[in-house]
Amino acid sequence: MAGNIPRVSALVLLALALAATSASSQAPPRGVYLRSTGEEAPHVDQYIAEHALPVELSAQIRESMAEMTPAGVIGSLCGSVRDAYYEAFESRPENAGLRRGEPMGERSQAIVIPACLYVGLASSEDLKTAAGGEAPPVEIVRGERPDRGFNPFRAVLNPLRSTRASIRYVSLRLTGQQTLTIPTFFEPVGMTVEEFVAGVETAARREGVVREATPGEGEIVLGIGETAEGAACEAGPPSFSAQAVLAFYRFARARGAERAEGPARTGDVEVVIVDNGFYGARRSATWDEAWAGSPFPKTLFRPSTEGVLASRLTSRRGDPLNEGEPNTTSGHGTHVTGLAIGGPELAPVSREIFDPHDAGRSWLTITIYNVGNGSRLIDPDTQRDLATALRFGANHRRVVNMSIAFAGLDELAPIYTLMTSDNERPQDLFVVAAGNTLSSTVDRDVQARQIYPASFGGMRLPNVMTVAAHDAAFQLAGFSNYSNHSVDIAAPGCALRSWIGAGDTVVPLSGTSMATPLVTYTAALVASLVEEMPPGEIKRRIVVSGDLLEPPAADNIAFRVRLNTLRSVLLFDDIVELVEAPGVFVGGDIETLSGVRCLRAGFDVRREDLWSLKRGANSVYLYRGRSTDALNQPCQAVLAANAVVSFRERFRIARDGTIQITTHDPRPIPLSGVTSIVQRTRIR
Repeated sequence: MAGNIPRVSALVLLALALAATSASSQAPPRGVYLRSTGEEAPHVDQYIAEHALPVELSAQIRESMAEMTPAGVIGSLCGSVRDAYYEAFESRPENAGLRRGEPMGERSQAIVIPACLYVGLASSEDLKTAAGGEAPPVEIVRGERPDRGFNPFRAVLNPLRSTRASIRYVSLRLTGQQTLTIPTFFEPVGMTVEEFVAGVETAARREGVVREATPGEGEIVLGIGETAEGAACEAGPPSFSAQAVLAFYRFARARGAERAEGPARTGDVEVVIVDNGFYGARRSATWDEAWAGSPFPKTLFRPSTEGVLASRLTSRRGDPLNEGEPNTTSGHGTHVTGLAIGGPELAPVSREIFDPHDAGRSWLTITIYNVGNGSRLIDPDTQRDLATALRFGANHRRVVNMSIAFAGLDELAPIYTLMTSDNERPQDLFVVAAGNTLSSTVDRDVQARQIYPASFGGMRLPNVMTVAAHDAAFQLAGFSNYSNHSVDIAAPGCALRSWIGAGDTVVPLSGTSMATPLVTYTAALVASLVEEMPPGEIKRRIVVSGDLLEPPAADNIAFRVRLNTLRSVLLFDDIVELVEAPGVFVGGDIETLSGVRCLRAGFDVRREDLWSLKRGANSVYLYRGRSTDALNQPCQAVLAANAVVSFRERFRIARDGTIQITTHDPRPIPLSGVTSIVQRTRIR
């Protein structure tokens, strides 16, 4: 076996079952879930490749594969490239003559990817970083989840729900690598499910290992209705108007065009909604009829050649449009989609924001990936299909809104690989709901409970933002999960109004999955202002532009802030807010800063290293790391009596969108009279 190509793993026979029940009226396919355990089993790999339906690839995905090599595609879809499997790949006549390490070009439209177990590899150090603790111990878990040490495969997503014992395998590898696997659904070809299972067992016995287990479940992070026990949560007054958002966004675009260093190039943004489907368009014979009477602008969505939404997970499953009548569960994805485009409150100005030149073309595109078909539960084999769609779906910047949760990295293996690899999707920002917990007896810390992908946010990954929900008092909502290491920011999450269907009726729902699309909306605005802004820079901009939370909420959020959309888009100027002018953003150029240091540091903080200064009711916090393009956790500040900022004022813009152009020479402003400083984003 050559180089670093990992060994094929033996399988776990999970269950002989029908596919998960969906909202579709079509009969689900018959098949079986199989899962790797970590032992070498080339005969199993070959048998599955020859006797199960090939991996499904949508037309959109095939179009994105032309520049990829066969080895690259197989590694993405199957987690790794195994010798026995590659032989099965080469044996297919459609794949004849393809070279393992050369781009496939037009042949990507016709290649066949045989069915495969998903077997990915991750180093112990990577898992340690992702889990925020020690590397997982090498052990076999049979019928129980041990509490000793760190084990990323032990968490129960919902401790209130009964669970079944299951087997989890982490196999020892001398190279320090460990396997990450997921259940995969296989449909037999030319035989019954029973005959296929018997053949798999025969092949597995040649390797000496057959084990039984149950698949883990992922969940949609659903919204909470007003009557749910423990969900009391009042909506606060809006922090801005639709006209204010429009005015701030227009002004930001104008400031970008006037930069002395040269105009900033604006760009297109795709927002991907990963949820349980969409009711915002009707199943209809024509594209126009599908959107008739819908509150969702059809210009934000892409049709396929068949005239329906072009965002299926595969050619046969994952239709973005749900069937039947929506309710607050099945309409969750629709509600989230509405908030991600601004919600009913911003609908009157949406066209002017998304099509600022009135050219009949929006810079925003919405893609729906349906992973639940209107249900609370995610199909166990969705992970690979979703990771494949995200990996091959587009070659431009995306903000991926994820209202999903899995209990442990093993249930999230392909998506984990996608989110944590620098070269997989370098242009994607993942915005993730922290999750809701209504029981007062269950820990709401996402890191302690190892809820993924929420645990990837905060200080862990620069391309992941995890969002908690705050109430009208700017404290965390009683249901909101949190983490002072893994949750980045809080956003309004109480009684947010949005649509759940194709009509004008709006429904209030509460939850972190309602707060999350508000951050997604802000991220899309920011991303559209600078074409090449990387996801880590978008995250930093939103974090350092946030309003300071007060304890106890502040102590449970990594960066101690809540969302401020208006300040976030003013990224081309330094912004100072003054005690003497509350509610007004003063823009210009900071020239010097003095008399500022962290409480526990023995040196002053330099202007070049400061992202932001925020004054709270009883303390001031500093956000550092600008000189190295990093974002450190905030430190409490000590301000000298003579602390001062030298500032050249150029404009003032009030929260209602009123703009006043001003020109002043640099003047010293005592920091005792400053409530906030946010320095401009570095534009490369």
